[in-house]
Amino acid sequence: MLRTQIAGFALAVVLLTVGMCFLTAGFRRGAEVRPGLLIAGGLALLVCLPAAYALAFVLAREIRRLTTAVEEVSRGQLDVEVPASVGELGALAKAFAAMVTDLKAKAALEAAIAAKSSALPGAPPAAGKQPLAHLPDGLQVGTVFASRYAVIAQLGEGGMGTVYRVLDKELDDEVALKLLKPAPPQESSSTPRSGPTGELLRQEIKLARMVTHVNVVRVHDFGEDEGVRYFTMEYVPGTTLRELLDRRPILDLAPTLQIAKQVCRGLGAVHRAGIVHGDLKPQNVMVVGNGVVKLMDFGVARTRSALSKGEPLAGTPAYMSPEQARSAELDERSDLYSTGILMFELFTGRCPFVGDDAYETMRMHLDEPAPNPRTFRPELPDALAQIILSCLDKSRLRRPASAADLERLLIRIRA
Repeated sequence: MLRTQIAGFALAVVLLTVGMCFLTAGFRRGAEVRPGLLIAGGLALLVCLPAAYALAFVLAREIRRLTTAVEEVSRGQLDVEVPASVGELGALAKAFAAMVTDLKAKAALEAAIAAKSSALPGAPPAAGKQPLAHLPDGLQVGTVFASRYAVIAQLGEGGMGTVYRVLDKELDDEVALKLLKPAPPQESSSTPRSGPTGELLRQEIKLARMVTHVNVVRVHDFGEDEGVRYFTMEYVPGTTLRELLDRRPILDLAPTLQIAKQVCRGLGAVHRAGIVHGDLKPQNVMVVGNGVVKLMDFGVARTRSALSKGEPLAGTPAYMSPEQARSAELDERSDLYSTGILMFELFTGRCPFVGDDAYETMRMHLDEPAPNPRTFRPELPDALAQIILSCLDKSRLRRPASAADLERLLIRIRA
C-alpha cells in the first residue's frame, strides 16, 4: 500500500512538471519569462516531492496500525491500541474504538453472567402423555403436554402462568412453553376463549409476534389443550436480570452499561411496533450467556391506540411511571421511566422508591423526587446520574424522547 501511494504521488509530480513545461513553452520562446521563475518552480517541485513522500508514509503507517488492530480484534484480542488520526481516517478510527469498547463491555457482561449462571435442572423427557391432573401443582418433568411438548424443567412462574423448558417433539427443538393459569371461580361461567385471562393471553401473543429483534424474545405459536391455554416462545438459555441482581446487587460499570443499552434497543423495537410494554422490570429481562439481553413478557402491554381509548393497564408498582400509577394515558416515555427505575437499580443495587406497601410506593412515584444515584454510589459518572434522573422526571415531556435517544446518551458514557 505504501509503495502504491508513493508511486501515485511521484506520477502526479511528473505530470505537474510536464504540464508546467507546456505552459511555460510560449513564455520561453518569447523570452518573456525570467530565469528566476523557472528556478522557483524547480525548487517548489523539489520541496513537494519529499513532502508527498512524507505524507504518504504517515498515512500508510496509520492505516497499517488500524489494520493491525482490526486483525487483533478479529482474533479475540480486545486490548489493542487504536491509532488517533484526523480527517476521514480519524473518524474511522473513532468508530472502531467505540466498537472495541462495546465488545469489551459485552465480554465483561459475559464474565458476570458466567459467575452467576448455574446448570438448569432437567431430566430426559418420557414418552407418552400424562394426565393433566398435575397442572394445579405444575407439570411434572417428563410429562408430554398437548402430545407435542416434553417437559424438561420448570423455568418460572408469574401472575399469568407458569413457564417450562420443553422439547418440541415435532421440530426436535427446545422452546419455552407458557401455560395460562385457570380463570378464577367468578369467571368460570365465561366461554373458554372469552374470559379476561384468555384475552390477556391472546393480547400477549399478538403483540409479541409483531416484534422481531435480537433483543426481544420471539413468540412462536399458541393454542389450547384440554381447556388449558398455552403458547410457545424462543427458549433463552440464560438468567433473568432479577436473578443476576439478587446474586450480585452491584455490577461493574461496563457490563451494566451494556445491559442498559441493549434494553434500549429492544424497547425501541417494541415501540416501533406501536406497543407500550408497560411492565419493564428485571424479571422481564433475560441475559443470555453470550452477553445478549432480551426483553420478554408482554402480558400487560397495549398498543397506543388501545391505550388512547382508556383501556386499563396493569404493572408492577416499584417500576410504574407516575402516569401509570394514576391510570392516565401512556406512551413510549412511560416505558422510559420504568427504564430509569431499572437503570437506577442496576447501577446502585436498589430501587429509588421503596414504600411499605404497593400504594405507598405508587404515591412516591407521584409525589417524591427521585434521589440522585450518586447518593448510593458516589463513583458513578455525574453524566450517567443525570441521564437516569432525566428518565425519572415526573413530567414525560422532560424525559428522553425515545429509547434510541436514551441509548445515544448512554453511548457517550465511558466506563
